[in-house]
Amino acid sequence: MTGAGDIRVALKVDIDTHAGLARGVPAIAAVFAARGVRASFFVVCGPDRMGRRLARLLDPRFVGKLFRTRAVAAYGWRTLLSGTLLPARPVA
Repeated sequence: MTGAGDIRVALKVDIDTHAGLARGVPAIAAVFAARGVRASFFVVCGPDRMGRRLARLLDPRFVGKLFRTRAVAAYGWRTLLSGTLLPARPVA
């Protein structure tokens, strides 16, 4: 039996985009380090093809979700269109 201070949690961070690797990982790693948090980082190898889901823009529910979640602000147009209207950049 462990006490409340002995609880352990596994933290996994997936990196799926070029921007996530370039900007997101250093930022989140700094936050984790400042708090003594350890995590495993998993990076997709190959091109950033986030934009392949662009066909979902034909679904009004998906468009609504984009605006509700502020996806453009979170990911940027470059990431959202990568692999379709813009060339795919390598993630790693």
